[in-house]
Amino acid sequence: MSTASDPPRGTAIEQAPPAGRGPTRWPRVVSSFESANFRWLMASIVAGTTANWMEIVVRSLIVYQLSDSALAIGIVNSSKSAPMLLFGFVGGVLADRVDRRLLLSTTQVFSGSIALTLAVLVLTGNIEVWHFFVAAFFEGIAGALQQPARQALVPSVVPREHLMNAVTLSQSTWNVSRMVGPALAGAAAGLGGPAAALFLESGLYGVGALAIARTRIRPRLTDAPGGPSPVGAPWRGGRPARQRVRWVDSFRGYGYLRENPVIGWLVVLALVPILFSFAHQALAPVFATTVLGMGAGGVGILLAAPGVGSVAATVLVASAGELPRRGLFVLGGVVLLGFATMLYGFSTWVWLSLAALALHGFAMTAFRSVNQTLAQLNTPDEYRGRVMAVYAADRGLHPVSTLGVTFMADVWGASLAVGVMGAGCVLVALGVGAVSRTLRSID
Repeated sequence: MSTASDPPRGTAIEQAPPAGRGPTRWPRVVSSFESANFRWLMASIVAGTTANWMEIVVRSLIVYQLSDSALAIGIVNSSKSAPMLLFGFVGGVLADRVDRRLLLSTTQVFSGSIALTLAVLVLTGNIEVWHFFVAAFFEGIAGALQQPARQALVPSVVPREHLMNAVTLSQSTWNVSRMVGPALAGAAAGLGGPAAALFLESGLYGVGALAIARTRIRPRLTDAPGGPSPVGAPWRGGRPARQRVRWVDSFRGYGYLRENPVIGWLVVLALVPILFSFAHQALAPVFATTVLGMGAGGVGILLAAPGVGSVAATVLVASAGELPRRGLFVLGGVVLLGFATMLYGFSTWVWLSLAALALHGFAMTAFRSVNQTLAQLNTPDEYRGRVMAVYAADRGLHPVSTLGVTFMADVWGASLAVGVMGAGCVLVALGVGAVSRTLRSID
């Protein structure tokens, strides 16, 4: 039974718990760091995503050394992508039914245990390629269970006025970790061999689990027979009484996307970039060597260029505070993404291509931050994990989009294939804007 001190059921944003002994003075660009709980959450996210990038590098290195086959690397990577798509919706249900911190901590410990097992196998000389196939599959399951809970926790640790700043900063960790993780993996493997890199990866997952355990959130309410029950209370001092849950009803909760058209359209727009505007990543070797004449060394430059725009967007959006007409901002962000993709596809000048990629990174980061902020603000906490699970499905869809654009590149040529994908991005955004008046007018 709820009391006068309980938050109202169905509230989209719960008031975050006290940040500590008092507010601290942080620059506006990192204003959400005033919450000590957000700092712990960010520490967990950074540790986990850095370990994930280390895993990608070390796994590819060892598999190639064992098999001398590029195809084996692709199969291992696919072994992780498939469960992320298949189990992501289960992760959303769990994020709405159990303590999200416990779910995050448990899955990070599980991921760390996998890395530790592989490290021991490498160290003892018993490692085989099939070990990585199995490990990648279970790592994919762990990742699918982590993502919805991780994103759904953000509104629980910062006040409403800092939410967009917090979402932007949490999104930026992926780009930061993409630079730090591979560098750490390379340094550790160079100094102590691949096993050392795997041990370090395992340790980072452990750090992430410890950090999330230190995060305090306000108890939330979930649906259960007999009325709402608190979930997410501090681990010390007891736990809520167990209640029987009909899991089939939990999966039916995804119908909320259909019942709330604003959230539904925001999710559709969130999946558009991964399907249409990331063609430049898969075809970077083709553009570097054939279209732009940069040589093999240009691949890294092309892949790094979006990061410049992403950093600029992170600083701008994180400092902006409340933006007016955020619905139009989201639609405009997808249009800008499509335009940047088309510009890159049809450009034959190196500097124009790099500028287009920087614009792509800027638009992508700004769009994702504002889109997810709107989704968090307009989703009741009892559905937030499931909504975030649909957002997290974009990683599982990436291999599908890659297959499509590479097929078109073989048939039409790389430039036309990327240009068509960019045009598709623009058309979908304009179509959604024309259909959804509510989305256009939302602040």
